[in-house]
Amino acid sequence: MRKRGLTYSDIGDTMGVSRSLVGHWLTGRRDPKIKYIKQIAITLGVTLKDLIGDDAIILSKDQEVSLVEVFRGLSDEHKAILINMAEGLGGNKTTE
Repeated sequence: MRKRGLTYSDIGDTMGVSRSLVGHWLTGRRDPKIKYIKQIAITLGVTLKDLIGDDAIILSKDQEVSLVEVFRGLSDEHKAILINMAEGLGGNKTTE
């Protein structure tokens, strides 16, 4: 970002989001929604692989809905176990 001379405001203006949201993404306080990830890579002049790494999994909206449906079908005990596992993996971040 610095090499390209971009500020959070520049990126936010290009993408139609606030500079504070860009700051949250780039500092890891929030994860961007799927629809923004490709646009972030283009704006920063990097590849998706550079941005998210080799082991990242990006789900489509349909896949996310399917996961929610599976979760809803779990017993309360299994839901609690899954939530604890997700929180342990850092899954408690807010996405935007």
